[in-house]
Amino acid sequence: MNNNLKRIEKELRSFVKRCKDIKYNTALLFSFLVTGSLSLSANGKDDV
Repeated sequence: MNNNLKRIEKELRSFVKRCKDIKYNTALLFSFLVTGSLSLSANGKDDV
């Protein structure tokens, strides 16, 4: 799990470098992860 988090953080940093309007910080990483987990949980409920 730790390697996955580091990989996601690295990919998010590289994406932010390409987007000049966005500044990277840990709040951005946290909101990105929460949004992704919410969308995954919403998709999981549809399958039941």
